[in-house]
Amino acid sequence: MNIKEVENNTDRGMNKYGLAARNKDGKFYSYRHGKLTGTFDNMSDLQKHQHDLIKDESEISRIKELAGVEEGADFYGYYKDPKDPEGKTMTYPDDMEFKTPHRSNANARMVLSRIGLDPDFENTGSTPIDDFIAATDKYLRMNVSDKDNPHYDEVEMYDMEAKRIKKQHPEVTHVGFN
Repeated sequence: MNIKEVENNTDRGMNKYGLAARNKDGKFYSYRHGKLTGTFDNMSDLQKHQHDLIKDESEISRIKELAGVEEGADFYGYYKDPKDPEGKTMTYPDDMEFKTPHRSNANARMVLSRIGLDPDFENTGSTPIDDFIAATDKYLRMNVSDKDNPHYDEVEMYDMEAKRIKKQHPEVTHVGFN
């Protein structure tokens, strides 16, 4: 497969900043509005590159968020806040790094639906991390013949991220979009 073929598939996973990413043969490809912006050996470098591409837009988005205008979701790992005696509040580790791109709410719902989880993340909350990993593993096994599909790559990225979170932060019990 050449880069042109990969480029033609980027519109399906684009976020609100026009960013998309593709994992092919161990390389990570970054796109902005359907155009290749870089090739990377690891997800960390891809994330830094895409963050730099949207620095100004991210600041505008942050201002909108503070003003009460919200759209989009990030993938987080959570656990019950030990400071909440009722156990109803979830929190995440202070030193946690988030290594997946920001997604539109619609794209986050599509990912969850694709792996068989409730897509209404805004109202249902997070998913136990082991259930999320089981769902992504099942999708990846059932769709192994579609490895060149951007949907497969996206699920694979979240599978890898959930496993990374579980390994680096054993206290995390849930993951989800927020």
